[in-house]
Amino acid sequence: LRLGKQWQEPRTAQLPNWADVRGTESGEWLEVPGAVEPAVRLHVVQQLFGMVVAGEEKPPEGAAQARFHGESLSTLALDDGRLLAATRSAKREVTWTLAPVEGLSERPQFRATLSVEVQIESCNEDQCLASGARAALRQRD
Repeated sequence: LRLGKQWQEPRTAQLPNWADVRGTESGEWLEVPGAVEPAVRLHVVQQLFGMVVAGEEKPPEGAAQARFHGESLSTLALDDGRLLAATRSAKREVTWTLAPVEGLSERPQFRATLSVEVQIESCNEDQCLASGARAALRQRD
């Protein structure tokens, strides 16, 4: 656990209908001042880029590029490592570049984006702890 030290590593992946997939994963451990209990926060970002070579997302003519961006923010208890709260988000974007059209100075492009965000709270039989954890996260943001 190295607070404030950022890291980044290259990534590759094999995804159906994508080619030449490359990307990075980066992260950082952060302090959580004012938390209800001693905690740390882990911030991880994953990014992938590639070409769509087949399937429904490939236009009948032209080319398609794809991009994925995922982010994870997790608050962990220092005493036992349990998850206190977290947010996960992801965005997938496909850009179609179509064949040239007479009269247009540039090739037409169409973009489709899908995004999702999930918030995770730690709960037990009596209550959810997120109210205290969420307050600490808001202070940091």
